[in-house]
Amino acid sequence: SIDQTVRALKERISGSKYEAETKEILSAIRSAEARGITLPKMLKTPPFSKLRERKLKDILKVLQISDLVTFGPVLTGRPGRPREAYIAVKEETSP
Repeated sequence: SIDQTVRALKERISGSKYEAETKEILSAIRSAEARGITLPKMLKTPPFSKLRERKLKDILKVLQISDLVTFGPVLTGRPGRPREAYIAVKEETSP
């Protein structure tokens, strides 16, 4: 539909390098779905590993403040300490 096309274009078009990196990180976290992704794994996996750790943490902080990403325990169904991961907040779908 037209709405989906407009949404896809907005996700791909960026006004700056920082905005492009932020959108790329958000997209990668969304692709991890409910399992999320941990910081140690991010530091070893593209597109996250393309950025310095400090810049990646800054982008993650901005995404959390914007309520696009959450950080917390993820239940794995295994005994022991739950893993902590970044998880994308589900997008609200308009009717």
